[in-house]
Amino acid sequence: MIKGIPISSRLPADKLTWAEASNGKFSVKSAYALTRPVVGANQAWHGGQQRNGKELVSWVAHYTKEYKEANKGMDYTTRAVEAQDTWSPPLANVFKVNVDAAVFARQKAVGDGVIVRDDKGRLEAVMCKKIQAPLGVMEAEAVAHEAGLVFAKDISIHNFILEGDSLIIHNALCETSNPPSSVVAVIQGMQDLCRDF
Repeated sequence: MIKGIPISSRLPADKLTWAEASNGKFSVKSAYALTRPVVGANQAWHGGQQRNGKELVSWVAHYTKEYKEANKGMDYTTRAVEAQDTWSPPLANVFKVNVDAAVFARQKAVGDGVIVRDDKGRLEAVMCKKIQAPLGVMEAEAVAHEAGLVFAKDISIHNFILEGDSLIIHNALCETSNPPSSVVAVIQGMQDLCRDF
């Protein structure tokens, strides 16, 4: 589990993050909210008497099944922009740094790829690497974005667009939403790295 937590190559200061709150900060209210559905519902919905564990598990399974059936075929993903089927060039005198990640669960590894093209679509530089760490998709995408930034710095380009396929990572980098707790350190490191450009 510990090996599956990505850290930034910039090694920012440690930061406590509470995954159960949207702002990442612990509060008694957020901790209470975790217990309320189980303990409170068990007592309140049954006339002040608690169900035994077996009944409670059965009840949760029933409502989970009902929820899944009610939401079959529903697409709850939101996109800030329409996905494009083809690559589009950046403005004149600007580079585009495209990043992507692949997860190899059986090997407990991920692969990161970076492609840099100029405004005419000409290939300028490529980088790929395999990382021996059991990362999930979100963590692998965050690490790929970071690899793109580090690579851009290494090859001395400063005027570029960083492009990947994770809207969550994009929004976290742009500070339009809070990052998932599993990638907070990587996002913070990337934001620090962006100040070097």
